[in-house]
Amino acid sequence: MGVYNTFDWGDGTLYGDVSKVAYSASPLTAVAIGSTTYQEQVVVGMSGGSPVMGEKSITRPRVDLTWATPTGSVYGFRVVRNQDGFSETEEDGHVIFETYSPAIPEENYFTDEMYEIPLSENMYAYYTIWLLVLNSDGTYSWVIGAYTYCLIPKEHSIKTPEGNLYKTSERKFIELFPKVYTTEMQSYLDEVSETSDLRIFLGGFGYTLDEILTYADLLIPDYSGKSTNPNMVDLQAQQLGLPKEPTLSIQRKKALIRNAFTINKLRGSVDSVSLLAKSLSGYAVQTSVSPNLLLNIQDSSFYKGTGHWELSSGTLTSNLTTGATDLPFQTEVFSVDRSYTGKAITSGSDAILSLGLSSPKLKGIPVIAGVEYEFSYYIKDGSNNATPYIKWYDRFGVVIGSAIAGTAVNYAGSWGQTTLVATAPNDAYFASVEIKLSTAGTYYVDMVQFATTSDARYVDYYEARGVGIHLEPTKVNYAKNPSMNSSTSWTLSGATAVYTNNSTVPGISLDGTKMTTMTTSASTSFSLATTTDSIIKSGKYYTFSIYAKTTSGTQAADFKLEVLDSGSTVIASKTLSSQTINTTWNRFVVSVFVPFVLDSISLKATVLGTGNGSVIDLDAALIEEGYGASDYFDGGYTSRGAYWSGTASNSASVIYRNKSPKVNRIMSEVPNYLPLNTAFVVTSGFNGTVVLENSGMSS
Repeated sequence: MGVYNTFDWGDGTLYGDVSKVAYSASPLTAVAIGSTTYQEQVVVGMSGGSPVMGEKSITRPRVDLTWATPTGSVYGFRVVRNQDGFSETEEDGHVIFETYSPAIPEENYFTDEMYEIPLSENMYAYYTIWLLVLNSDGTYSWVIGAYTYCLIPKEHSIKTPEGNLYKTSERKFIELFPKVYTTEMQSYLDEVSETSDLRIFLGGFGYTLDEILTYADLLIPDYSGKSTNPNMVDLQAQQLGLPKEPTLSIQRKKALIRNAFTINKLRGSVDSVSLLAKSLSGYAVQTSVSPNLLLNIQDSSFYKGTGHWELSSGTLTSNLTTGATDLPFQTEVFSVDRSYTGKAITSGSDAILSLGLSSPKLKGIPVIAGVEYEFSYYIKDGSNNATPYIKWYDRFGVVIGSAIAGTAVNYAGSWGQTTLVATAPNDAYFASVEIKLSTAGTYYVDMVQFATTSDARYVDYYEARGVGIHLEPTKVNYAKNPSMNSSTSWTLSGATAVYTNNSTVPGISLDGTKMTTMTTSASTSFSLATTTDSIIKSGKYYTFSIYAKTTSGTQAADFKLEVLDSGSTVIASKTLSSQTINTTWNRFVVSVFVPFVLDSISLKATVLGTGNGSVIDLDAALIEEGYGASDYFDGGYTSRGAYWSGTASNSASVIYRNKSPKVNRIMSEVPNYLPLNTAFVVTSGFNGTVVLENSGMSS
């Protein structure tokens, strides 16, 4: 009989000590072993207006990790630490250890004592091993090889009133024993011996005491989710009335718990939907209300009803269509109702199909005096004319002046759109719209919209009073041709270049597996530069990174990132100087802060120096928001949720990690937090590009 491990057979990844999956580094163990002390540079004073630097002792937690030799053909190995929950992706957290083929570690030991991003006490630390594997189509992808977690204890020391250390947990533990055992004189009046064998033996137990006390501290309910025991997350969700979320990561579950009260308090509002979508996905979310000012979706698209529409003679029904060709939605991607149209069968000439005419205050459209509006709709008829009209009303519902008339249009047998633009007069509070149907017959009407022309969205159709949920990308690569498969977007001087060589950057599957090979000239200044579009935000850090190596020998180079205003004037710059490019691929990284300016901003990234005749390979350029470089990507990584924002290899790239399952979760949950009969759309995109992900109704 096999030995069961900590994971259940059938639900986990292990059966005894044998992995059930093709790629594994299990078992992964994590044990908090105490603290390490190191010296950190700090400002200790000022001299002549300049800071004086000194050293300060810093104590940080340490965790020992062990793992087994990875199974399967593995080309990359990475350990990611995250103190919010298990990493959703291979760069979701802090990469504390990584290596690439052929140096894949066998069963190994590693101590997490990362100084730059230290562990936080009084919290759990979640560790995930990610393995880079080769897919059948020649691309690479990261898969989870193992995961585990451990508690990082907090030191429960005692401070003096002045804030100085009085007693550590270690000393408190020693003092629990009678002094007859812990003093040299075996007297309760003597001080505890710091050199006795018993003192040395008991020293480590203070850390265990801290661990026990930390566990006790964390029994107190914590709805921030930061220090919640991972085994209690599902129970907390159940207590808050949240649905079971077996497909969500611990991070997303914690976010739902943390925001549950606010989400439910604001239920039925755009703010509630925004917070819900952000909690479910982890993306930055922008929500908006449709520009269509009609009162409900029945008024705009006749969804299962005719809304406030009235027909002066004949019959008006909500018509369920029999096929896509009977609907005009193919030209309007943000339509939600793709099944119903209005069907008017008139019994005489000049029948009026109207909205708000009989009761403008209750059924009409609210407007603002002096604002320009567009009335638009799609119509299909036999061979008859249809003419649009707009009427304006004051706050008492009394008509102002005469109706604004549009042009009579005949769309015989096929759908066509009619528009009418007019400005609301002084004292206008409401509007009604009409469509005059010239002769007796059958008319189909759909996708009616009344919107302000000052809202750029008016050129597209949106369901009345609908909600838009726009998901921002996980990250953006502003370099327009980052994989360097041609000279597009790159400017070269003082050297020659070939853009068709195969790339050999470790662990990266590049678009077309191309790179640039640049040959420098002896004693000649060279530069290779690229400039982003003018879409950079001020008040933020941006980072330029690129991989480089020589075919032989070495070449000195600088790596520069400049901030340019609309006139191409440099307003900020940072240079990584005097770097040596050798025969091994290395990544060179430089960051710059973009000052606060009221101007359009772009970034210029440059590799420059004085040539010595070397042949340099360059690849995988990444210009991103933030301080420090993350994993490279470009729009060719479609399997990971990346795409070009415009022309391939000549535009910024965006990436959405795990987008499909997250959009599905949003689609299933959002209807529960919107008023009934509300349409909503989920979109993604960047810099004006909008991609429809899905749409639905809260009914």
